[in-house]
Amino acid sequence: MAYATIEDVERSWREVAAFERERFEQTLEDAALWLDGQCEASGVDPSGVQTEVLRMLSINLVRRMVGELDPTGSDPQWTTYTDQTSQWSVPARVGGDFYLTKGERVLLGVGRGRAGFSA
Repeated sequence: MAYATIEDVERSWREVAAFERERFEQTLEDAALWLDGQCEASGVDPSGVQTEVLRMLSINLVRRMVGELDPTGSDPQWTTYTDQTSQWSVPARVGGDFYLTKGERVLLGVGRGRAGFSA
């Protein structure tokens, strides 16, 4: 079960185009599983973490996955999609791994040290 919804992503970031919805929903599910794994690996019970923290972290993970939060600080590359009624420009994907920043690890309660990466 995902900790955030498409509507949460849209409220905090941007509108999700119809063609992106399935990808975003799957990425939100994957982010929840990954966060649970990070907690379990650190001996933290995910049910003890505040719901709002898990929601925020899930959204951040999704934003990084699609390239909006570029950890390198470089300009994102944009991809433009066009359908019959509209045109969408979205940040191109920068990286394919989930990771937590040091501050996010503290919020999640999984300790200090290097950011956790997935392979």
